[in-house]
Amino acid sequence: MREIGTILLWVFTVAFILAFALAIVANAQPRNLEVCAIQGRLTALGYYKRNLTCKYGPYTQDAITFYQADQGMVPTGHVGPRTFKALFGCSRSDKSCMIKQTKACSQELNDKCHGNK
Repeated sequence: MREIGTILLWVFTVAFILAFALAIVANAQPRNLEVCAIQGRLTALGYYKRNLTCKYGPYTQDAITFYQADQGMVPTGHVGPRTFKALFGCSRSDKSCMIKQTKACSQELNDKCHGNK
């Protein structure tokens, strides 16, 4: 009986460590200028009502989902080619458009994307 208790203790300990490690990895999402631009555009359109994080998370996904639904798109919560074009008027493969969108981010937005204040 004592051996079962020891085994269970080890199992719970390993499960806790794995869950903690996964939580750390999940929060270590890279900050991304494209996500900054998407959050900024959704903010301007009234869909994203939080501080800009420049990380794709549940609030960004919800804002995208509502935007897509309002635009008559399938609400996936992900910015595919059609959603990107609706938001910015160009495709991701259009390098001049991407440069324009990146430059369109104000210095404040750029600072927030990089964690500066």
